[in-house]
Amino acid sequence: MTIVLIYTEQGKTLSWEKEIFGLSSAQNEELWAHLWMVLTFISMSEKCFHKGMELKNLSAKYLVPLSSTEKSLVGVVNKINSIGDGETVVVLDKRQFKMEEIFYMKLICHYGQPGKYLEQWDAIFAVMGRSQNGFWRRYKTYTFTDFGYPEYIGEVEKDKRVCRFCGKSNPVRVKNHSHDKVIFKDRSHAISYCLGNENLYSNEECDECNHWFGKNIEPDIEHRFSVYRAIHRFKNRENNERITEGDNFVIDHGTLTFVKESAFGVKTFSRSLNPGDIIPPEGVMANLVGKDGCVHANVYRCIAKYVIACLPKDELHAFQNTIEWVFKRKKPAHLPPMYRYEDASFVSRPLLRVFVRKDAKKDLPYCVAVLRAMDMVYCCAIPYCQPLDVGNSLLHIPMDIFVKKYYNDLRFKVEDFNIETPQIVVNHYILHSDKPLQAYNKQSVQVKADDINWTKLVINEKDGTTIQ
Repeated sequence: MTIVLIYTEQGKTLSWEKEIFGLSSAQNEELWAHLWMVLTFISMSEKCFHKGMELKNLSAKYLVPLSSTEKSLVGVVNKINSIGDGETVVVLDKRQFKMEEIFYMKLICHYGQPGKYLEQWDAIFAVMGRSQNGFWRRYKTYTFTDFGYPEYIGEVEKDKRVCRFCGKSNPVRVKNHSHDKVIFKDRSHAISYCLGNENLYSNEECDECNHWFGKNIEPDIEHRFSVYRAIHRFKNRENNERITEGDNFVIDHGTLTFVKESAFGVKTFSRSLNPGDIIPPEGVMANLVGKDGCVHANVYRCIAKYVIACLPKDELHAFQNTIEWVFKRKKPAHLPPMYRYEDASFVSRPLLRVFVRKDAKKDLPYCVAVLRAMDMVYCCAIPYCQPLDVGNSLLHIPMDIFVKKYYNDLRFKVEDFNIETPQIVVNHYILHSDKPLQAYNKQSVQVKADDINWTKLVINEKDGTTIQ
């Protein structure tokens, strides 16, 4: 067996594993029983979550005597003894687990609420179990998030790194190709910082590619989420709240200033509001018109970029044409639509889930990404994975099947993200407040964000409006 310890250490959640040889079946079963080892994800219970001192006592009683003859257990005993007495720890047999399930174990251990999360995982596996056609078995799943402390994906040693996007390295491994040399000095976020990811980094994204993404595609996903960031008081890299200025509003350190009508003719409020007015109990619709346009195709490119930055190396062979599209070197084809769910509960850190099809059947997409960020969920097929997929112009068909089978309980909006020109984004909110609006000037009213309850967030694009 391979014993895996998932444990907390001063706010971090870590994992450690060791392969054990020479134990009989009876000895394996003895360890499983006495250490409350998790044998399958579904068999997990709250009894499996130990405190460090509790596990040390179990180890002294059962592991230490056995380690006198089975030397491969000595390292396990020493590792258990190094865990803090009050820390949380789970013991499992790796052979019984998929990578996705180990991630969930780490997530549960990190948040320290096994009861709460077990209900969610039970529901997940109930859904998986009702599939009678083997659909769920057709995908490998990977999940990535920011756990609140630095984690790095890819090669640790800089002189052994190869950029996943341009294929260049430092030092150069091919003679007479000095122009292929790149540097890995910057810390490259695997998922954009603007979405709330502060700690998940890619070691295999060179500075040149990192700068290109930051200049050419990531500004659009930042524009897309700029109002969200301001509403939820996100801070910038200097730990200051950003000032978000739209066409008919400004959000500055928690104060919202509304201009009554935007330059594009959009009414800011669904009813007339003046200084001193109190928003009625049923609320009022506010239409916040963005100032900077958003290129939706670049938002799509960003999600594909996150997938390539996060996946294990052995999955990257399928994405060479995708990389060309991300860099805008491939002529855009008609891509499948983006599926967007609007009413998700707020999360402060993004979560990326990636599905990679195991078989050669093209009735389902080869690779699907599901990105949850702030109040939104985006779901899309990663394009240009031919010959493992149908052509891009037909990819909407298997993608529609995927969504109906996998996420049939979510009310997705289906949107066209083929647009390569900047589009105005209008954010619709229902505002509730029992505090009177304050005068700012003749054309504007002000209200404190802390005095407002925001409900039912929706994003639309103003039809036919293009920024040149």
